[in-house]
Amino acid sequence: MTVLAFQTIRQRVAAQISALSGWTQSSWHLDTFGRDPDQVQHHAFAVGILSSSPTQQPGRRQIAEGLATASQVQVQFAHRLTVDGQVSAYDAALSAELDLISAVLTLIDRHALHIVWDGSTRSSLGEGWILVTVNFSAIHRI
Repeated sequence: MTVLAFQTIRQRVAAQISALSGWTQSSWHLDTFGRDPDQVQHHAFAVGILSSSPTQQPGRRQIAEGLATASQVQVQFAHRLTVDGQVSAYDAALSAELDLISAVLTLIDRHALHIVWDGSTRSSLGEGWILVTVNFSAIHRI
């Protein structure tokens, strides 16, 4: 398995989402993204690595090959809810979430990176916005 730095994983996830039509990576860090509705735009997103830890390995760890690691990757994105069609706009947000999940899961490379979807949450970001948080587990070597 190829060794991958934490920032490489974050960058790969961000690039995969940026390739979706109409999606833009925010200049705000994940921890500050979405705190103020004035900071976001439709399908703006932020990606961060929340935590990392060694995976359980039977026997000894072979550091020369890289240490098997599980990293928690989080993506947050904003979706605009229109005033006159909030239910259909909410459905569009759910569809956009599925597009994002599908795009990130295509990053799986059996020799370098394995990604698993860990779940999503949705919350209001103030009047006219929904903030979607999508969590993934990335298995890789450092």
